[in-house]
Amino acid sequence: MKLEEITIKNFKSIENCSLKIPELDEDFFLFLGINESGKSNILEAISMLNYSQATLPYDTYCYDENRLHSLDIELKFTFNTEDSDSTLINKISSKIPKELLNLTRVRGVTKTLSINKESKVTVKHYFKDLHVNPEIPLSKYGLENGNIILKPANVQDKPNLIDITPESYLDFINNLLNVELNLPINLNTGKYIPRVTFWKPSANYLINAPVNLEAFGKDPNISLPLKNIFYLAGYKNINLIKEDITRIKNDIHGTGGTFSKKLSDSATEHLNTVWKEHNVELCLNFIPDSCMVLVKDKDSDNRFRMNQRSDGFKHFISILLHISAENKSETLKNTIILLDEPEIHLHPSGTEYLRDELKRISKNNYVFASTHSIFMVDKDNLERHFKVTKTHGVTDIEQIDPEDPLQEEVIYGALGTSIYEIMEKHMIIFEGRTDKDLYDAFTKRFSETYSPLGIKSICATGESNIPKYVKFFVNNKLIKGYVVVDSDKAGRGAIQRIKDEDGEFGNNSFELKNILDSATSENMDIKNILSKKEFVLEDLLPEEMVITEASKFYDHSFPYPENKSIMSHIKTVKKENNITTDGDLKDLKTKICLKVLNDLKALNDDEKVIEKYPVYFEFVKLLHEKLREMNPDPQK
Repeated sequence: MKLEEITIKNFKSIENCSLKIPELDEDFFLFLGINESGKSNILEAISMLNYSQATLPYDTYCYDENRLHSLDIELKFTFNTEDSDSTLINKISSKIPKELLNLTRVRGVTKTLSINKESKVTVKHYFKDLHVNPEIPLSKYGLENGNIILKPANVQDKPNLIDITPESYLDFINNLLNVELNLPINLNTGKYIPRVTFWKPSANYLINAPVNLEAFGKDPNISLPLKNIFYLAGYKNINLIKEDITRIKNDIHGTGGTFSKKLSDSATEHLNTVWKEHNVELCLNFIPDSCMVLVKDKDSDNRFRMNQRSDGFKHFISILLHISAENKSETLKNTIILLDEPEIHLHPSGTEYLRDELKRISKNNYVFASTHSIFMVDKDNLERHFKVTKTHGVTDIEQIDPEDPLQEEVIYGALGTSIYEIMEKHMIIFEGRTDKDLYDAFTKRFSETYSPLGIKSICATGESNIPKYVKFFVNNKLIKGYVVVDSDKAGRGAIQRIKDEDGEFGNNSFELKNILDSATSENMDIKNILSKKEFVLEDLLPEEMVITEASKFYDHSFPYPENKSIMSHIKTVKKENNITTDGDLKDLKTKICLKVLNDLKALNDDEKVIEKYPVYFEFVKLLHEKLREMNPDPQK
């Protein structure tokens, strides 16, 4: 199930806050704020998802003001069901006739946890958006001894049979769900609802002393980092580890050296892959009855125990040999991982490597971390950040709006610094999100070909908003701004307004035509586009692909345009044929953008990407060339 929303009420400094979980490629989310703003309280509230005790000290955890009114502490976790969640429905299907189950739709599950003034904990689960088809033949069925059965011809022979109403049917299904999800926590957790682990630095995640092989062979969990080193080397389960530990311990054929190299190489490779700047090796030494792991700089023969290294190294290696290694070996899945300021003791570059590794871990898990470091910020996905503030003792949580050009400054202000400390020297404004996303994707994919400036893109969510964005860059000596708009009436109007308000910045504003004009005259595809009176970004994409996506989106066949902007053509055909299918052109643009982005992921060969998207590839190339021409000295 996919986590959708978390609601926290009356928990410590949090009176009432909701966290809507955005849909991103990685489920990695950051709480940004200064010390004592309440970030740790948010993490602690999330950790209660798996709470299994009957009581919780009410006076310790309740928000001060509402404790006086004896209001309950309430935590709510909402999950959306996915295709893979059929096992949950199947689990309760044995007590529901197939005919009824097929007419029952479930869109999610909600888990609530409440603590009253007597400190009693109450946990409930119920289906979210449980919907029963109104045509469901409930009258044919009845409830008997906790099961729904088909009514017999002689109902009088079943004195205990109870008629079913739509309301009682929904209650019945929700009760079955609670029975299944209220299994003992060790049986249920991670099966449907994610496990929770609140990661904190611990000596248990380091190997500071020799590990006894006999004890480790009996129970590899006595040293989690050593067990995970075995997993990194390809061991799939504990039994395989136990078998080879026996061989090493007996060492009949001198196998210790072979195992030592295999495990050392695997652990070192993992460390060097994640923490690229740290030029060290992990060396496993097997002696008759124990194993020791030492750290060696690659340019030195000296070896050290882990606790002899810096605090930053100990902190990072603890994460690498715990949640990072378990994620890589696929033993850590469907888990909510909570980290409170994990960047502590790390230099800026180490913090960035840690951030990137947490993003990788979050492809299979959820990662929530608090921070007050600007180097943990993911500039490419502002929506994964939540600003945490405290006013008059009350914690407030606000998701960063990626469409607001000044929200990055809000982020850094929350961390006690300024956007200008790490912002790129060059910023480019596009009209819409799809324009920005395609530009970013091609720039990243072909960075060696394009040789771009250090530049960041933002979108203005419409050409009418561009002038207000421009004000941020006018007379700004630290950051240079540029604008790219469609070659249509709206885009040209935006450029004219920019020139009217600031003539000099008008030199940094381009319509698509200004970029494509510099293409070689032999490029017939671009010549055909330039021959159009107006054209937009989608005109730079394969015409057949755009028409196909439009036909699927609107469930209508679209003819090919004749020397006309393709989106304008689609709009005209829609109007002429009275196509009223839900979804406007903005939604279609998003569909088209996703199609291109998926192609970029699927096509490993760069030449195939260029072959499929020749005009757009050339457009981005020409745009970067123009920006370099305008900035012969990129440091200025």
